[in-house]
Amino acid sequence: IQAYPGQNNNDALHTIAVYTSGFSGTLKILGTMATTPASTDFFTVSTITDLPSTGIKYYNFTGVYQFVKFSWDNATGNTGTIDKILYRQ
Repeated sequence: IQAYPGQNNNDALHTIAVYTSGFSGTLKILGTMATTPASTDFFTVSTITDLPSTGIKYYNFTGVYQFVKFSWDNATGNTGTIDKILYRQ
């Protein structure tokens, strides 16, 4: 997702809302300053381990990034899902 680093300058507050349904695992927030990034250009900004099994959880993070993306790791036996992630920069 394009993060528009010049828009907020050094006050770059980002907010996500994570919607889950029976999910068990961790969510990673990844960022890069590359303007045309390859998968190896991204680094871990934050790892979220306290996702609710079902519901909505909000998280804030700061930083100046060209792009952000999200990945998750399922816990053993997970049958739930991350339904959507809403992002605001």
